[in-house]
Amino acid sequence: MKVSYILYSLLVSMWVFKDAALHGRSRWWALFVFFLPILSPYYFVKTRPANKYWKYIGLWLLGFLIFHAIGVALFPKKYQLKPTSKVSSISSSLKDQIIDLSNKSGLSAESLQKALISLDKIKNLDTLSDINDAISTVEQAQLLFFQANEDSDRLSDFINKNKMQLLKEGMGVFMEMEGLIDEAYFSYRKALREYLNSHMEILEYLRDNFEPIKRGQQPQSNTFKQLYIKLGTAQDICNEAYLRNEKSVDQYLKEHPNLVEFINKARQKLKEK
Repeated sequence: MKVSYILYSLLVSMWVFKDAALHGRSRWWALFVFFLPILSPYYFVKTRPANKYWKYIGLWLLGFLIFHAIGVALFPKKYQLKPTSKVSSISSSLKDQIIDLSNKSGLSAESLQKALISLDKIKNLDTLSDINDAISTVEQAQLLFFQANEDSDRLSDFINKNKMQLLKEGMGVFMEMEGLIDEAYFSYRKALREYLNSHMEILEYLRDNFEPIKRGQQPQSNTFKQLYIKLGTAQDICNEAYLRNEKSVDQYLKEHPNLVEFINKARQKLKEK
């Protein structure tokens, strides 16, 4: 079944690679769809009108079921890939698993931060080429946002499921990490998602109505101004949520010095890789 799953993901990825260019989307979608198939429905939502994307999602699910059935029929169990743990790890030990998850979460968060910095550097939108480049930048930030959240949630779930074992093996410091996932963190996550969505919304509208807006035609110009105000509001809310989260993290780390030492060591190891 694993074999059929990989083959289907590869097939969908190849199709997205061709389809993305036809809809003015980054071909990076193909890579993300291969490693994160759950993003396939989101790709259809972003590239198809509201009355059509459900059809594509349905076809995607039907294809998955068909490949699943073919895999069960054609690949005996002895030829199937061995089932892996729900937690991706570099060894079977608890310590290696949680360190691996922690490193992945840290790397994805760092990649997201770099993408947000690139987003802030978007200045010129004088041509359709500039706009499409900006859309690709926002798309990449959105995908990395989903990846960072997924890695963070996977680490949090693992810690919650293994609390007793972590204490027994003297790894209580990992349990302290759970305190960083609080209301301020989720508020920032929500605000960042809304900011990215607003950024994409105004860029797509500008791309689709470039000439009318350039000539100052109505109602396109007025709608663009409203979207610009909406983006500014979303950015202000996101910045405020970020500062609250940073303040919350700083306070928590002051109360847990062992966690500070652990985070610093983890960052140093990541830099050395």
